[in-house]
Amino acid sequence: MTLSNRDQRRAASFFRDPDRAQVVRMSESKSDNDFWARYKKFASTAEGYCSQ
Repeated sequence: MTLSNRDQRRAASFFRDPDRAQVVRMSESKSDNDFWARYKKFASTAEGYCSQ
């Protein structure tokens, strides 16, 4: 709902390679930072749905 198809595929890849998530999170590139902001929003939204 909050991630594009491309972002969903990228986020799903973190389950195969959790270290990749850390690399993206610590990256200084604008595209990685923009993605991480969207990913955090997704996680927050999901947490809200799961806690209801």
